[in-house]
Amino acid sequence: MKNFILCLTVYSLSGTLAAADLSFNQAIHQAFLQDVWQTQSQQQELALQAQSSAENTLPNPKMSLNLMNLPTDSWQFNQQAMTQMSIGISQTFNRGDSAQIQQNLLSTQANMHPLMRQARQAQVKQTVGLLWLDAYLAKQNIEIIQASESLFEQMADIATAHYSTAQVNTRQQDVIRAQLERTQLQDQQFQYQQNLQSALGQLRGWIAPQNEAVVIADNLPRLNEQVAEKLLLSNLSQRSQSLFTELNQHPNIKLIDLQQDIANQKVSLKQQAYKPQWAVSANYGYRADAPDSSPRSDFFSIGVSFDLPVFNQGSLDKAVDAQIYQTEAVKTQKRLVLKQFFGQLQAELEKLKQLTARHDLYQTNLLNQFEEQAEAALTAYTNDDGDFAEVVRSRIAQLNSQMAALKIQTDILKSWLKIEYFLAPVEQNLVIGQETIHE
Repeated sequence: MKNFILCLTVYSLSGTLAAADLSFNQAIHQAFLQDVWQTQSQQQELALQAQSSAENTLPNPKMSLNLMNLPTDSWQFNQQAMTQMSIGISQTFNRGDSAQIQQNLLSTQANMHPLMRQARQAQVKQTVGLLWLDAYLAKQNIEIIQASESLFEQMADIATAHYSTAQVNTRQQDVIRAQLERTQLQDQQFQYQQNLQSALGQLRGWIAPQNEAVVIADNLPRLNEQVAEKLLLSNLSQRSQSLFTELNQHPNIKLIDLQQDIANQKVSLKQQAYKPQWAVSANYGYRADAPDSSPRSDFFSIGVSFDLPVFNQGSLDKAVDAQIYQTEAVKTQKRLVLKQFFGQLQAELEKLKQLTARHDLYQTNLLNQFEEQAEAALTAYTNDDGDFAEVVRSRIAQLNSQMAALKIQTDILKSWLKIEYFLAPVEQNLVIGQETIHE
């Protein structure tokens, strides 16, 4: 395992990194900086915080000014004893603890946004990292094909020379076969060029304007060796409980916890409808003196009112029940997401073991064997002791083995990126942004 991690590099034909080339960590960093969703989330968080601060307040008091019982025969204010000018004020109070609960609910919704940004950052790293690796794989395959073109040209020249001199083991179809393989190499190069442009186009959507050129660097990121070894060599059946504990720290799982908290608060908010809504009022009534100048007393009134939730009792019960069911649904959602995450994480860890074994097999045996086979077939053919078809097959096998080894290396890093996403933020920077170039 340690040897695999230390030599986890691409089959690269370039030993230097151009200053303008986009490395793995540069792509991730630029994607973070240019992700306007983060700014939108911060603005929404501030809006919810402001709304929460303004929520736990009483309704505005109401003032009233009334001229009451004015006689219509004379319109004289002092004619009748019942005539008065009244000024009053009333104040309605929030129903139960509804205002405080609503404030807490908005505050909890605001607290979701830092977790949403953390989850977004983990997703952006995985998405951009996978796109970078796709572009990297396509670019390196193009370079492998371009480096192999001279070999197939040499094979075509040898076949043509042997055929022109009437060598025993050379036929016209050998010349045609050599030309066909060169054409097929060109077709493969076009396919990988298409893959490269597709990946680069998606990358530009994350890190640069669509008209800005992006050149992928010729090196791969490294792994956090200690964490990688611990995860890959651990017994999954024995680590199931600890993995579930780590998955519980994932921002998406914590978001579900906050959603459950919000659902509980909404249940409490619905239950406040059972409580009466209180209001107090006070009035002062002024009366003018009688026509004979005898004084009249002014009036002062004070009162309390409240509503009685009698006729809507059934609808209130249904509303509370509906919210309770919603709370249980959120609990079930958490179990489902945890189970899904654990299954995907377990699958990636198992996949890594197989990819690692294949990587070791290619590095220790297959690549050298395919190269030796190709050289032996070509030597035998040039000495009139071999078949040209075998030369072609061996060269194609060697080319395919180089591409297969490259794909295994990128697939390994893709798996680590997915594992890092599942374990965020427990294992940050499992795939780190320090690039090294191995010739």
